[in-house]
Amino acid sequence: MSLIDNCESNLFISKTPLRISFFGGGSDIDTYYKNSDFGFTLSAAIDSYIYVTIKRHSEMFEENIRLNYSKSEIISDVKDIENDIIRESLIHLDIGGPLYISTVADSVAGTGLGTSSSFAVGLLNALHAFQGRKKSAGQLAEEACYIEIDRIDKPIGKQDQYAAAFGGMNTFKFLPDDSVRVEPLILDSGLQQDIFDHLVVFWTGIRRSADDILSEQREKTGDRITHMHNIRNIAINMRDEFVNGTVTPKRFGDALAESWESKKRMASGISSGFIDECFDKGIKAGAWGGKVAGAGGGGFLLFACPKDKQDDLRNAMKGMAEVKFACDPHGSRMIVGGM
Repeated sequence: MSLIDNCESNLFISKTPLRISFFGGGSDIDTYYKNSDFGFTLSAAIDSYIYVTIKRHSEMFEENIRLNYSKSEIISDVKDIENDIIRESLIHLDIGGPLYISTVADSVAGTGLGTSSSFAVGLLNALHAFQGRKKSAGQLAEEACYIEIDRIDKPIGKQDQYAAAFGGMNTFKFLPDDSVRVEPLILDSGLQQDIFDHLVVFWTGIRRSADDILSEQREKTGDRITHMHNIRNIAINMRDEFVNGTVTPKRFGDALAESWESKKRMASGISSGFIDECFDKGIKAGAWGGKVAGAGGGGFLLFACPKDKQDDLRNAMKGMAEVKFACDPHGSRMIVGGM
């Protein structure tokens, strides 16, 4: 076997999409769905990705484990790894060194696009391939939830892991027994494109951890249950309109606006004076409605806006970078190595 062949046979790279959550966010947290019959979200995987590379480390290097992500780690023992998702995944799968793991992504963490959960799904996909196994989308999603929620004790929900694993545009129903029902939205390509053509997304420049917001949301779910019910029910209604073919870009925008009004009341850090001002400017410029991607507090602002008003919206958001997304029908997949 040549050196090139040997490198390729030991190299595994996964490609995993990020996601935009449109409706129902927060109802995927267990303090809600275990006490309210079920949670329900509607989201789409997008054409922004995180890539995870895994390679058995060469004996030429005098190090057991090398990690390159937003920082670098060189360690001897898996238990000493600082990155909690990598550490707990390796311990869970009983994988030790010598090992090299690196990541590169189209978006930084803390932007509301589900980056950490996409990373967990992509890492597990590559690690299983490294061990000679292939896991289904459902298995990867549930295992990523186990790593993030059970092992690391993050105060997050389940929708991001499922969106990353399955790809496409889906609704997810979260049941009290912790099972998840996945319903792909099989849409006329023209309808889906029409919705995305009316979406305009801006980067606020604000990165934040969702943990503090979600911790408060978990603690206060019972006190604000009416708002959470409304958020969930809007997601269900929008699913029905998509399935029946009656949804329009304006109806989509109106639903975003209604859901955002309830979302803001779920935790103190979801909105801010700056974000409220941005939305006021957006609505005055002609947008039907919008939301902050993810848990809130910063990241990306998503507006639904008539095409003939989008330049006015861009002028109103002057100084913010516009970012364009499309729906990706594919979930996490191996692009090098794998079965």
